[in-house]
Amino acid sequence: MQHLTFTSASVRERIIDAGIALFSSQGFRHTTIKQLCKTAQCDRQQFLGVFDSKLSLLKLIHDGIVANAYQKASAALFAFTLEQRGFAIRGAIDAFLDAYLSDPRHAQIACVEIVGIHPSLEKQRRTNLKLFGQLLMGYARRSRLQQSPISKHSDNTGLILAAGLNELMVDWLQSANRSDISTLREEFQTVIQNCLFGPVESDH
Repeated sequence: MQHLTFTSASVRERIIDAGIALFSSQGFRHTTIKQLCKTAQCDRQQFLGVFDSKLSLLKLIHDGIVANAYQKASAALFAFTLEQRGFAIRGAIDAFLDAYLSDPRHAQIACVEIVGIHPSLEKQRRTNLKLFGQLLMGYARRSRLQQSPISKHSDNTGLILAAGLNELMVDWLQSANRSDISTLREEFQTVIQNCLFGPVESDH
């Protein structure tokens, strides 16, 4: 019995690894179950014993990537005191970018390949954007530095902010001449700072 459990877990992990590799490199629509099985070194029956479709595989991969990024960003954001706002925002951005870009295939799947695949995934994608938006707006309220025009429509503002950051990531991923990650990090910080707290005053 222990051997069967180990084998099942091993097949599942190989299928997930195959999904990450193929979905990120050739796209979900151009990936077949046959290709997934070949890459995972399993047969179709084994695949369908773990996932009922390649769509369910994509959903599991996507949800895992996003949950990991949310958990790391949330922990980093609230790891500092209110007086350390700059460190908190920078820490959250670093944690988020690390979760997505330590393996760029994760960002490709979470930000690009998931779009327009299926109504259920699109609904989940938008829910995730709202959750990230609520995280940022919750921090702004906690810091008591949020301006009143934003606070009246904080959920919408959070969604717009999260969606905008997502689009920055997509632009970066699809750029033929990518800037380094430090530039992307600075862009994220500027957008969050300006949207939630206003631009940093210049010395000039």
